[in-house]
Amino acid sequence: MVAYLLGCDKAPRKYRIQLQNSTIPSRTVFNYAVSRYQQDYDREEIWKRYFLALPELRRIIEYRCINSLAELEYRAAEYFTERRT
Repeated sequence: MVAYLLGCDKAPRKYRIQLQNSTIPSRTVFNYAVSRYQQDYDREEIWKRYFLALPELRRIIEYRCINSLAELEYRAAEYFTERRT
């Protein structure tokens, strides 16, 4: 979703590090699609304390009139689906 907001194929590493260093509640889950463990963050908290808390991402979200994490997920999925075709 960060990559979508920034208009690139892969999010810069600094965003992943910021998320990993945050205190946003999460749990470790196994993702069978990619055969690895990953963090599953609390949806409400990641929206408020990550996407809306980082000034650069917040400006893009406001400019594109994105109102929720669900809407951001949908737009990011559409963006990457269209890029592959």
